[in-house]
Amino acid sequence: RADQPEIIIWQVPIWENPARFGDQPMRELSAAAADRCSGATEMARFEDGSFRVDARGLSVTQDASLRLETESGDLMRAIFRFTAPDGAERARSITRHDTTLATNRMYLPLTGLWPEGVADISVEIDPADQAAPTISVCGAS
Repeated sequence: RADQPEIIIWQVPIWENPARFGDQPMRELSAAAADRCSGATEMARFEDGSFRVDARGLSVTQDASLRLETESGDLMRAIFRFTAPDGAERARSITRHDTTLATNRMYLPLTGLWPEGVADISVEIDPADQAAPTISVCGAS
């Protein structure tokens, strides 16, 4: 990005204790700060309001993170559903607190998914009345 900051200030109240979420907060910050993400792939909208992408063409590995990006800047919640090549499913979500500034990007570390990769990714976003988001794979961890 041309407007990438030289300094990032990450404000977290001490009582929030980001360590209770494992390495996810630091991996999100690292992926966002490094901004080393693959080209954005537009997700297809389905009748149920979710968005999907065939992940077999993406380098979805356990040491990567996903960047979900929308056109508007009011993204507050995203539910990610991952399908493995054998049909197994896992879900993860990101929810921003009401006092958190909404932006158009969310980052999700992919630790804990299957070693053989992911076949399909679907996402439900809030607010739901947005144009199709894009998804990118970020190599920073």
